[in-house]
Amino acid sequence: MAQKRGAAPRKQNGTEKPAARAPETPLIPIAQPSEPAAPRNRGAANAPKPGKSGPGAGRTQAKGKTKARTKAGDGRTPPKKAPAPPARKAAGNTGREQSRPSAGRRRARTISYGEALRRRRRNKILAGAVITVVLAVGLFASFRVIFQVNTISVTGETPYTAEQVVKILPFAEGDSMFSVRDEKISQTLTSQLPYIESVNVLRRLPDSVEIQLTAAQEKYYINSISGWVVLSESFKILRVTMEQPQGLVLISGAEADNPVQGEQVVLTDADKQEALESLLASLRSTEFPDVSGINVESVYEMSVQYGSVRVLVGTVNELDAKLDWAKYLLTDMQVQGEQSGTLDVSTRNSEGRLTGHWLPD
Repeated sequence: MAQKRGAAPRKQNGTEKPAARAPETPLIPIAQPSEPAAPRNRGAANAPKPGKSGPGAGRTQAKGKTKARTKAGDGRTPPKKAPAPPARKAAGNTGREQSRPSAGRRRARTISYGEALRRRRRNKILAGAVITVVLAVGLFASFRVIFQVNTISVTGETPYTAEQVVKILPFAEGDSMFSVRDEKISQTLTSQLPYIESVNVLRRLPDSVEIQLTAAQEKYYINSISGWVVLSESFKILRVTMEQPQGLVLISGAEADNPVQGEQVVLTDADKQEALESLLASLRSTEFPDVSGINVESVYEMSVQYGSVRVLVGTVNELDAKLDWAKYLLTDMQVQGEQSGTLDVSTRNSEGRLTGHWLPD
């Protein structure tokens, strides 16, 4: 009678007879495979356990046959395979499904069409600026090397000779034609040579410079602590003399302060200087006939002398209108001939019109 599986061993004649045990399958050594085997612990789990018999043991041993062969080869555990890189997600995935970029790898930023245009415009501007600077430096260097002055000529009738003018110029022959600005040339000549009123500089390529001069004319004179100061029409000090000049327009009621030859005149009273400059400007703009004297003793009762007639204009208000009215009265209307007196055009009547009061001497 067959014994049930798992039942206790049966006794025969008082002695215990051991249970039948299935024979173990011998392990056959084989060569180590070219590919590394799976980890050792997994093969050990599939190996048959000692002491276990029966069909189950055979199945377990067959399942771990490959692992057992690897173990029986040389007794060493094969190296682990490197983990495969993560699979790239399909395009369009977002959120958690999108794979992160690997370390040390930077994702390219998308540039819009407008930003690309702005970048292109900035690059063009930068390139243009660089080209301009390079050209400017090249032109400057060429001007200094190529356009050197070889001839200097002086034109215009002045009290000075050409040698005197060339001697004080801020440049000389051999210098660049463009090394000195026109303003500096004009300032140098008009300050050191008082009877030069204006300067015009003409550069004729490749190597000639012409200096055109306009002479200053004596126009006014005014008193000062240093003597009589002779002025040009632009109020430039031409000379200082102890003798009273003749044939010039006398400015009375004011004094020049520390006159220096070649510089602009400065009066001791700033209010009188401002009023005088306004009066002279109006005389020029209205083309008033030549006067022989100007009186600014009071800025409220300024007057000009026209022949034997004193024209009272009062304050600086409406100077152009007052002088136009006085010119009309003096040349075309009542005041004619050798009359002597004062013509007052400084007031208006009740209707707001300028009046002309004649006060004979």
